[in-house]
Amino acid sequence: MQPQTEHAFQINRRDLADCAWRAQPSAALAPMQVRFALQNFALSANNITYADLGESFRYWQFFPTQPGFGQLPIWGFAEVVQSEHPDFAVGQRAYGYWPLATHAVLSPAATGTQSFVDTAAHRADLAKVYQMYFRWQTPANAITEGR
Repeated sequence: MQPQTEHAFQINRRDLADCAWRAQPSAALAPMQVRFALQNFALSANNITYADLGESFRYWQFFPTQPGFGQLPIWGFAEVVQSEHPDFAVGQRAYGYWPLATHAVLSPAATGTQSFVDTAAHRADLAKVYQMYFRWQTPANAITEGR
């Protein structure tokens, strides 16, 4: 099911103090795309580096948004909530590089049992390490055994 509205933490690329959560309508998925809902993520001093060096190191290009603004990249876990890709079912989880947002749409390719790569056109010439995602399976007994 496609969410009606998504929210993204957007930062003014020229004034990092100008930032806020902003609502944006959910876009329809194209064939072979997957919508993930972010669940758990980490924030550290490294995220500030992503924002501060966003122009020169091209971090703002990983998750384009409205002109003049960027979406802060984060590392974390997300769950498939909608899929137009035969290798991705609702409920599957992945670890990787996401925008600080409620949702993210990826175009996975080179899928495998352990990992996949986002091949969205706007990421084609960016650092490959930030395009790899790892499939995450929680062991069935992890909750009951306290892991």
